[in-house]
Formats: sequence, C-alpha cells, structure tokens
Amino acid sequence: MSTLGDSPSRQGVLLGEAKRPQWRKRVGHKIQNKEEEHGKIYNYFKPKRTIVTNKPAATVGVAATPAGKATKVATVTPCETSQALERKGDNKKDKRDRRAQGFRRPPKRKKRSEFTVTYSKLPEATRKKMPAREAQGEIPSYTLTQGVTSTTFGHKVETIDNRSVFRALYQNPNGINPHPGNLAFHQSLQECYDNCVSLIGLAETNREWGKPEQQRQLRDGTHKIWRASTIQTSATIDPFEENYKPGGTLTIVCEDHWVCRVLEKGDDPWGLARWSYVILGGKGNTKVLQVTGYRVCASTESAAGETTAFKQQFNILRERMEGKIDPRRQGTMDMQTWLMHYIAQGIGVILYLDGNEDIKGRVGSWVELTPYTPGIHASHSDHNGSLATLVTTCGLVDVMAEQHSKDLPPTYTRGKKRIDYVFVTPRLMGSVLRSSMLPFHTMFGGDHRPLLIDFDAVRLFGDTSHEIQRPKASGLKLQDPRVVNKYIDKVIQQLEYHKIQTKVEALQEASLAGQWNSKCIRIYEVIGKIITESDIYADRAVAKRYSEKYEWSPALLRVVDAVRYWTLRLKKAKGVPVDEVLIKQHREAAHLPLQQSEEITKLIDIVNKYLRDARKLMYQSQANHVELRRTFLEELAEAITVDKRTWLIEDGREQKLQEAKEKKLKELIKREEVRKMHRTIGFLLKQDKGQGLLQVDIPDATAVPPPGETFGDIKDPKTWRGPWVSITEPEEMAEAIAKANIRNFHQAHNTPFANGPIGRAIGLFADTSIADDILKGMPIPEAITGGPMEETKRMLNVIGTPPVLVNRELKTEITANDFRLMYKAVGECKSSSPSTIHVGHYMAATKSDFLSWLYAAMMTFPYSEGFSPERWQVVLDVMLPKEPHNWKISRLRIIQLYESDANQSMRHLFARQMGYIMEDSNIVPEMQFGSRPGRMSISAVIQKQLTYDIARLAKTVLGCEENDAISCYDRIANRLGYLLLRRLGMPLQAIRSLGTTWANMTHVIRTAYGKSKSLYRSTRRIPLYGSTNGPFFWLLMFTIMADSIDPSLRVLLFISACAALLASRPRDAFVDDSHVGVTSSHEDVPDLSMENNLRLHELQVLEDLTKLAQHYERLLWSTGGALNIKKCSWVLISWIWKNGRAKLATIQQAPGEIKLTSGDSTEKQVVPRMQPTETYRTLGVFINGSSNTKQARDILRGHAATYAGKIGPAYINPVTAYHAFQLYLSPKLGYALPASMFSFKDCVYIQAPALMVTLPKLKLNRNTARAIIHGENRFGGLSMTHTYCEQGHGQTRLFLGHLRNRDHTGELILIAMSYLQIISGSTKLFLNLPFGKYSKWIEHTWLTSLWAFLIRVNLTVDIRKAWTPEPQRQGDGAIMTIFIESGYSGKDLAQLNRCRLYVQVFFISDVATADGKYIDEKYRQRIKNPERVSTWKWPAQGIPDRQAWRLWDKALGYIEQDNKLRVPLGKWLRRPHQTWEWQFHPPTGIVRRKTKGQPTSYYRAGATGITRRTSQMFSLSSMAEVAEDDTWEWAAVTQRA
Repeated sequence: MSTLGDSPSRQGVLLGEAKRPQWRKRVGHKIQNKEEEHGKIYNYFKPKRTIVTNKPAATVGVAATPAGKATKVATVTPCETSQALERKGDNKKDKRDRRAQGFRRPPKRKKRSEFTVTYSKLPEATRKKMPAREAQGEIPSYTLTQGVTSTTFGHKVETIDNRSVFRALYQNPNGINPHPGNLAFHQSLQECYDNCVSLIGLAETNREWGKPEQQRQLRDGTHKIWRASTIQTSATIDPFEENYKPGGTLTIVCEDHWVCRVLEKGDDPWGLARWSYVILGGKGNTKVLQVTGYRVCASTESAAGETTAFKQQFNILRERMEGKIDPRRQGTMDMQTWLMHYIAQGIGVILYLDGNEDIKGRVGSWVELTPYTPGIHASHSDHNGSLATLVTTCGLVDVMAEQHSKDLPPTYTRGKKRIDYVFVTPRLMGSVLRSSMLPFHTMFGGDHRPLLIDFDAVRLFGDTSHEIQRPKASGLKLQDPRVVNKYIDKVIQQLEYHKIQTKVEALQEASLAGQWNSKCIRIYEVIGKIITESDIYADRAVAKRYSEKYEWSPALLRVVDAVRYWTLRLKKAKGVPVDEVLIKQHREAAHLPLQQSEEITKLIDIVNKYLRDARKLMYQSQANHVELRRTFLEELAEAITVDKRTWLIEDGREQKLQEAKEKKLKELIKREEVRKMHRTIGFLLKQDKGQGLLQVDIPDATAVPPPGETFGDIKDPKTWRGPWVSITEPEEMAEAIAKANIRNFHQAHNTPFANGPIGRAIGLFADTSIADDILKGMPIPEAITGGPMEETKRMLNVIGTPPVLVNRELKTEITANDFRLMYKAVGECKSSSPSTIHVGHYMAATKSDFLSWLYAAMMTFPYSEGFSPERWQVVLDVMLPKEPHNWKISRLRIIQLYESDANQSMRHLFARQMGYIMEDSNIVPEMQFGSRPGRMSISAVIQKQLTYDIARLAKTVLGCEENDAISCYDRIANRLGYLLLRRLGMPLQAIRSLGTTWANMTHVIRTAYGKSKSLYRSTRRIPLYGSTNGPFFWLLMFTIMADSIDPSLRVLLFISACAALLASRPRDAFVDDSHVGVTSSHEDVPDLSMENNLRLHELQVLEDLTKLAQHYERLLWSTGGALNIKKCSWVLISWIWKNGRAKLATIQQAPGEIKLTSGDSTEKQVVPRMQPTETYRTLGVFINGSSNTKQARDILRGHAATYAGKIGPAYINPVTAYHAFQLYLSPKLGYALPASMFSFKDCVYIQAPALMVTLPKLKLNRNTARAIIHGENRFGGLSMTHTYCEQGHGQTRLFLGHLRNRDHTGELILIAMSYLQIISGSTKLFLNLPFGKYSKWIEHTWLTSLWAFLIRVNLTVDIRKAWTPEPQRQGDGAIMTIFIESGYSGKDLAQLNRCRLYVQVFFISDVATADGKYIDEKYRQRIKNPERVSTWKWPAQGIPDRQAWRLWDKALGYIEQDNKLRVPLGKWLRRPHQTWEWQFHPPTGIVRRKTKGQPTSYYRAGATGITRRTSQMFSLSSMAEVAEDDTWEWAAVTQRA
C-alpha cells in the first residue's frame, strides 16, 4: 500500500493527498476509515458534509460515536448537501459562501422534488493486490417523495477488471466547472476512477473551452486522479468573454492502457461544437471511433436566447448559408455525412448522444448524402433532419433498446421520454457486455441519467491493453547547491564505507606497473557496481516528490513527512507490521527529535495529540504554500549566491550579499513565471511530448495482391506497397523490432570492409599484419584486392598514404580536469543511461575533487588497458516514430542510449580529440558541413542555392543529383573506421576497448510500454544515434571518400565573370545529405546553332553526372553505405531560347535519364528526375532550380496559419501571446529564411495569419501602424519579429560571414556577384544601386533578394574583394548607365541589355573605334565582332529579336552627335577586356597582328593618305619580330585593295 504522497507527478509536490489512490474500498460516497490507516488524506472529500440518520445500519456506513453507539453516516455530494442545507433555512450569505467554494446551484424548477438519499448494500471486497484495478462499490439510488424510485435501470453495475473491460460513461451534466475549488466536479471524476470508467463523455458542458485556463484546470483535475488521460473538448468558434458558454462537449479517455490506443482526436470540423471524438486503435487494422455528441433542442431564431447553443450555431450558419437555417436539422445531416466517412473506411463507431428526440417506434428514412468534404455542410432536400433518419442511414444499433426489451425509462427529469442514447455499428454490438441507466443526480449531477456501457475489450479492440511505462524521473536537480552538496555527501559516505579510493589506487598502481590482469578487471567491475548503487541511493535520498496542487517547499515536505511518521506509528501501535526503516526515514525527513518521538507509545497520545496536530499543521502549511515557497526561494537565492561568490560572506560585505541575493531572487521568481508561461504555450500549440512507441505496423503476410500486381518484398518493409497489420502486444512489438533492427544493422554485411575479403583480412580491430601493410602502403595480396571495385582499391591506396598531421600528442588518459570539462558542456536533462545514472549525477560529481578523480580514473582504465566494462555493453534502443502516428516499422527511428560515462569518454578521446586534430591538419574536406565545429546546415543550403543562381545568371547547363543514403550511421564499416583511427595515430588499446564494447553490445528495446523482457545481440555492432562517435565515424568515412575521388572526373566548376576567380567542387554534404553536380565541359562549335550546341551541352552533362554519381555510389559502398536510388533525384538546368529570352527547359524539352547500379549489383536503376521548377526539401529548407518561391512561401504560410488556429481561440494574457509569437513561431519560420529569397510582399503574406490573431491578444488594433509593432523598444516599438527583417538579417550575416571566412561559399558569392555586376552594366557595386530600376532585367536570385533588403533599409556595402569594372579610357563610361539616364523604361532597358550581352560590350570604349571618336559599325550589324573578343566570361545570350536591335541602334545614337561620339575618348587607362586583333607601336610605327591559333605577324606601316573615317592610310610590309614594351596601342585595321 502506498503511503501519503508517494506517487510523483510532473510538477509541484504532492503534499497531504494521494495522487492515484489504489485499491480503494468505498461505501456509497463515503471513504472508509481504512483509508486513514494507510496515511491518505483526501482533500476532495474534506469539505463534504454528513447527514446523521436513523436508518438501518445495513444500508449505510458505520462510524463510532463518543458514546460508543453505532451511528449511521451517509455522505452526499456538495451539490446535494447544499440543496439539503438550503431547505433547512440557511441564510443567503452562507449560500453565497458555499457557491464560491464550488457548490453548484441546483436547476431552477417550478416545483422542487424533495428526496432523501439511500444506499444499496455493498458486497464485501477484499484488499488484495491484483494485476489490474477493479471497480469497487455500487451507484446509489434516489427515492423521490412522490413514490417514484430512481434506481439503476438495466444490468447491475458489476465489479470489473479495467483492462479486460472497457467501461464508458455518458451523461449530460447541464454544465460543469473544472475549477479546483469546485469539489463536486472533482469528486465526480473520483467516482469515475473508483468505478473504473475508461471513457467519459459529457454533453452540454457549458464551458468556454477556448480559454487555456479552462483547459488547464480540467487537465490538472484529471492528472490528479489518473496517471494518464486524453482530453478532447468542443466549443463553437464564436468566442465568449465569460467562462460560461452554453453547449459544447467533452470526451476523456482515462487510464494509460487506454490512452496508448488513441490514434486521433478532434471535434466538430465545422466549428459548431456539436461533438468531440477520439479514435482508438486495436489489433491489426481495428479502429473504433468514439463520439460524444449534443443535438440542440427544437427552437427558432426568435425563441432562442442570445447565448444558447442553438443561437450560437444559428449565427455561424447564417454567415455560411442562405435560405432557411435550422441548426438542429443541419447538425443531423452534418453528423451523418461525417460518420459515414469513417464507416466507409471500416472503422467501428460508438456514438454517445443527447439527441433531444425520442425515436421510440420511429423508423427513419434512408437518405444518402454526398460524401464528406471538409468545410462544406451537407444538404439534401429529402432529409427531414430527424435522429431516426441518421440511425437508419448509418446502420446504427441502439444499445439500450437492443439489450432491454421492456419500456425504457426517461433519461430527463423534466420529461417522460428517453432522449439520451448510445449507438454502435452492428459489428461492435457483439462486444457490448452490459448497459445501464444510472439514477438521476449521480456521477456528474445534472438532470439527465448517466448511461454506463461495458464493452469486452478483447472483442472491441482485438487484444488486451497494456500499461504505459513512464520513464523514471530524475531525482537529483542541480539548481539548489544545498541539494547537490547533500547528494555528494551521501555518495562519498557510501564510497568511504566500501573503501573505494584504496581499491582504485591499487588498480592504478597495477596499470602503471604493467601488471593488469583478469583479476583487476573483476575488481573494476565490482567497483563500478558499487559506484552505481551509491549514486542511485543518494539520488533517492535527495529526490523531490511533486504535485500540481501545491508549490513545493522543504517546510511543506517536512510537515507531510511528520503526518506520515505518526500514521505509521499509529499502525504500529495497533499491531500492524510496519517497516522500521521506513519509520526512521520519515522521522529524519520530518526533523523530529529522536528521544521525544520514540518515547510516545500510547495510542491515545498518538491519535489525539501528535497525529492530529501534525495534520492540522499540514493543512495550515498547505493553505500557506505560496508563502512557504517564497521563503524557500529566498533561502535558495542566498545559497546559490554564496556558492558562486564565496567572498560575499566575509565581514563588511553584508550589503553586497543582500543586493546579490535580491537580484538572484528576482531571477528565480522570473524563471518560475516563465516556466508557467511556456507550459501554457506548449499546451496551446500541442507540441508532441514524445510518449513513445505505442504500436508497430508490419506488412500483412496474408494479403493477396490483385492479379498481375505485386506488393513487393515482405521482408523489406521499405518497399512494401500492400496492407499493414498493427501489433500492440509489447513482447510481439519487441520481437518485430528486434528482427527489423538486426536486419538493419546487417545491411553493410557484404561490403568490402565489413565481411568482405578486405574486412576479414584486417581483423576485428584492424590489428592484423595485413592492416599494418595497408597503413604502410605496401602491396596487398591479389587474393584480397582482386575482387573489389576500382574505387575500393583507390581507397586502399589513399589509406596507405600517411596524412600530414599537426604535432599533437594523442592520449588515452582522462584527468579530473578533463572530466569536469566534458560535463560542463552537457545539458542536465540529457537522457544517457540504461542504468538510470543520468548526466546530472556526473555534473554534480564535478563539484567534488574526489568524485571527479574517481570517475576520471574509472573512465581511463578501459582505454589504457584495452578492455570493455560490462556496464558499457548494454544499450537501450528507444524506438520513436519519425512522423506522428506513423507506426510503420520502416519509419521508426532508433535512439540509442549508452551509459553516460561511456558516451562522454568516447566523445572526449575519439570525436573531440581526433576531430580537432583533423581540423587543425586541414584533413576534413571543406564540402562537408555536418559534424564540424563552426559549420551550419543553412550554409550547405545556401551553397546549393548559389549553384542554381550562378547557373541561371550565366545561362550555363548544369546537372545536380540529390543523394539519399540508406541508414547513414547504421551502415558504417567499423573495421574501416578502426583502420582510419590507426592511420591518424590512435593507440591500439583504445581501439580494442571501443571495438570490444560494440562487438558485445546487448540491446534492450524500450517502447511506450517500458523495457522489453527479451534482449538481442548482433554479430556486428555499429555506432548508432545516441553515440557521439556515430557522427565522428561518418566524418572519417566522408574524409576518405573525398580523398579517393578520381580527379579526372568533371565536377561543378564556376569561373567569375572577370575570369579572376575559379571555384570547383564535386559535391556538398551535411552529414549524409549530399549533393553532387557537374557543369558542362562542352565547348560551343561555331558552325552549329545555339539549340544544337545546347543539346551537346546536355549530353555532356548527362554523361559526366552519371560517371560522378556512380563513382560516389561505389565509394559510399566501399565504406559500408549505400544509396536509396529510388529516393534520389536529379535535375538538369538547361535553356530554351526564343527572341533572346531564356526559359528553363522542361524534361520534355531536354530529355535524358541517369541509370546507376547499387552496391555489387550489376542491375541499373533509373534515378528519378525532377523538373527544374519543382520545389524540394533539403535540410529543412524548400528550394528549386528556378526563382519561383511560391510553394516555399505557401508552406511557411501554412505554419503561420496552423499557429493562428491554435492561438486564436485561446484566452491568454498579452505577455504570453507576445512570447508565443517571438519564441515559438518566429524561430519556426526563421530557420529557413536566411536561405530563402522572399519579397517583402511574400513575407507579409507569410506571417499575416499569426499577426492578425496576436495583435488582439496584445490589446492592439489589427490596423496598428507596423512601425509600432515591429519597431525597436528604444523607439517605443514592440520589437516583434518581422519575417522580412529576419530574412534580411540572416542573409546579411551569412553574406558577410562567408566573405570574411574566405571559404568556398564566399567564393561562390563573389562569382555570383561578378555575373550580377556584368548583367547590371554599372561600374558601381550593384548592391548599392537602386534595386527598383535594375530589377527589371536582372534574374531573381538569393543575392538580389539581399540587394532589395539593403536598399529598403538604406544600407550601403563596401566589399574590397568584389569585382567592379573600371573605365578603360579617358572619358569612358558604362553603356547601360547612359541608357538609364536617357530615360528608357524598364522593358526597353531589358531589351537593350540583351543586345549588349549578346555583343559582349560594357563600356563606350568597347563599341568605339581605336581612335575613340566613332562607333565601330560592326556593333550595329547584330553580330559579334570577331576582331575584338572579350576575355570576360559573359553570360550566354541568345540572338535578340528585330525590335530589340532597332531599339539598340536608336539608343546608340544618344552616344553620338553628328556621327561622332559626343565625348571623344582619350588615352587608354588600363588594359581593356577585349582582345584586339591589331596593335600599333607609335614610337616605331610598327603594326602587329595577333590571331588565335596563329603566330604574331609584324608590319612596318607607311602613310599613304587620309581617309574620311580614319586619321591615316598605311601600307604594310612584313618585318621581323619587335621587342615587347608598354607603348603598344590597340588599332583597327581595315584591309583595302
């Protein structure tokens, strides 16, 4: 029997009441005195008033009076008691006081029915412990004064096993109030618990469930009674200011073994609060829909009250529908079409309904409605809206009428008809065991009878239910230094008793002397067990017990322990056997004097004085729990301050100590307020709590596919396309999971370094002679290397080349300081141990020098001596679904929990130590962004986006493949990892310790039902999620793969527009999320058309991308990994030109496919291809190859709309609303924004739904100026995050950060900037140009999005490395700048820019003659000048149309005047980007000609005359070569006959 307050809940401390009373024995509504024997104080029943009667003792409970006479005591609910006392003439003030405490006012009636309370005789119930809780007692009956007895109708309420019987209670209570002070409601919940009710359905709850406070009060009330419950309410979308709101329903699933079956829950999808529902899952595909409904009474618009449920529904429907509106008829039709939607799926339905209609003798019509469509109300002219029609059409069975043939009694006190029903589909009728109508005014009161239905759980769900096992809560909390010190003292006390220090020192001496043997290992194991037991013992000694009713404080805990102590002493005095250790523990916890407490032995003294005084003090402390909590926080603030700043306790520093203490106290109080606020927000947003794996879906082996089709391989659930079967039996689940995990862990079994010839040759720990030869680069026998692929051989050659490492010593010793540092960076709440020793224990040990030394020594021994402790060889496999409610065995995630010290020691010696050496030695490839310090996943996304942007700016042909690796960490070849560790210099003993741990790992599976009884082992172990070595080992694999890439393969290669910067890379990666790509290596053939050249580019990209992708796949296979080719995808960026305008080519316009082999298979599989405009998700961001952001925008808008739907109906204070927006929504939207390129309008559209519901919560008008909403606090604004500002800030940070780091992403940014610069046609950095003008002809990219932001916020950027063209001659200028100043519109400027890009000119000097006075006529001829070829890398440009060329010719006229340049050009300032064919040497009069592919020719020029358009005419004669100097000038030479 549990003692007072032994059951911990999630928060607070349970003081003075039992949270989940178990094995109760009840007489009517009275808790017997036996409850007090077990130390339980039930505050729910404390205010209940008793009525002393003279009825026979057989019908009531018996209590002892002072005179010794047996007096009968009957206890009634507060509601009934208040009625009885009011009839006795209580004054009005007393009535108000009682109602303020939660007593409900009885319904007003014209004539009150006087009644007395009687009880049926109870059967004797034993108090033995049973495997499942049973209902105790019966429901009371009520006798009215008119002679009509309201007794239980139907079957007798039997005692049940609450796991084999599913008991449902339905009632219309005519309003409830979940307030903690309403003892009547909480007593009703207690009665449901006592009678093993599994589902509570309440109609007409009359509560505004849209207020979080109402939901919280209800949740708190159920949590005090049931360990687990699921609540679903319904309230109309029309908000009420008051808590009272007519209508609404409530559905509660009680007990964790039923809660675990909940698959889905919700309410009326039309927002009219007509029903709430839950769907419970059973074995296989069994599903049961449980619906609690309320149908409004027949009324009219004029007759109904303004706040009635009828009027609420009428007002909502009036806004949606036209014509005559009848909420009652519409509700019936909507419910019918909604129920048929589930019935058609084979889901069983149980409908609990207050129909407000008697269907006795009525046969409804069969009216089939249109299928259910969300948001669209059902309609049919032939539907009469009756309940009978719904029952007939849906094929439902009336349970009460089916089981009881005689006339059914009324269910409503003011009526003579039955209006409350329970309907089921015919298949479920066989599972109904019993059905009863309980007496009026029982359970939740009201004026309707409660309906009680018992279902056979095995028939209903197909199997029995199992209890959810909650993870053990941590007892030790590090917030209070006094608790930490107490914990440390307890641990050291135990360790000193066992002389652990002496034993560990002896082990150290044996290790240093080289005398370590098997005996030392046995001693080590014993020491490890003692340390573990000591930690657990100390944890229990300092653990806190929590409750949600009272705020925790040590003073309150002491008075409760005092009550427990005297209660146990009372039992002992009565002769009941009591554990003396338990008595001692409670006495010490209560701080009771030993001598005084032990001397009191008389029963009368214990009861009359000490126990009563202790209870009285406990009640007083409970009433003052807030003040006690405040006192505790003050003491805690002082303790924390002194612990961190010990110098403050010195004399003369009292004032500073007080100031520091007050500051810390404010922090603690604020922290508690923030914690409560976040709890409210978390409840509103319904974030997943991680309840664990409730079931497993496996392929149905009995399924038969249609003729000519196949469901796939049943042994491979990932490819299964047939039906699935659900498993809910815990051991069956564990067996299925174990088989799947073993199969998953053995995926790499046939890879070269696993079980292949190479893997067997290098040995289990890579310590054989073959391994030594590989590391030395020596030849390997042909028998070993003859079979592997060329990629594997290339990898072996790379391994044989020793890396150049920084001079840093590798060590396997962990010092006390190392121990402190490794736990300094770990969060206290991290789950990390199958043995229940969590991170907090080790963090507390860092406060003690002795414990730090001890734990560090225990961590060091395995790695220095090459063995593995037994405790490290147990791992807990926590199974979690990857998506909510997706229980398919192929979609489960394994979180492996190692022992904390094993995990952290691996992290310190391998991942951290070796990782830093690899980074410092520049071994890790730059293309890897995961598992590396200082790298961000968003940078990998930006790198992909920049790749697409550059391709679109330069109009190049590009191919990229997104790779999906199968089970990244699960397929790592350990032997290859050990070999690579040896290559980096890791000692062999440490490798053997690590390998032994993984090779002997025992797996324990944990689901929502707890740990499995069966264990499993695999013949090969690999690092999985939960081990800090998993990411590090993958980094080793990726590094060797990158070093083994064939350098002859074509990769992504980009050259800046100025040809000064080159960036190449084969791929990008964040852990296993990789992206490979190639750019075209084809050179245009002048004789071919642009379309034909593009086709050759596409074919070249297909060929190169296929080779690179296949090469990567084989390298991955060599390390043990594999690609899921069907989930990979690739995209081809190519172009279709029309009139000088380019469009991305679709798959149909640029056909092609890529086929790859997988592993050692020779069968080629087609890699799926995406359209270049298709948006896909990568690392949490949605991108595509085009500039279209509509789909990504709509996805983020959906997040904001979901948030608005949850926050909008809630009643929360402005502070909570503000922080919900800032701390929950903004980060959710903000992660993807730095890599996005939304416009300002898009960003406003994204956050609009959330902002529109948040502003009213802040007491602001929705039209409040946005400068106030988003402005900074220092300017009087609210500093609410604006999506556009968040995007701009993120883009700016990444832009500047990568440029400063000078990494590959920074190089891509500079290359993209060079193309934007050349396209803009300005000599000024484009980021400082007016975006509105230039955006008319510039492609939308990530950089242009940043450009728009910078201009909008009036920021200028100065980047020294950015390339900007400079004038080439005196008087020179940019052509596009002149066109803009000439007043051309944006459309005309776009056409002019296309012509300019086609002829590849930037300055006036590019189109001018050599003398700088005229425009070269070749630039008017719509062709590229072959004599003046630009050295820049110009974007590809198709031939513009005639209209563009006419505009071009006209625009060039603005540069001329009288056929001459308006401003003649002067001397050359710098070398031009054009390569002139002819050059002139003024000092000597020599002319030379440079032609591509031919030697330079030199001529001596002699003047022969003057021409009209040139200064002189020369005759040229060949001569010898002339020395090179800086005086050569560019010339245009026209040969004439």
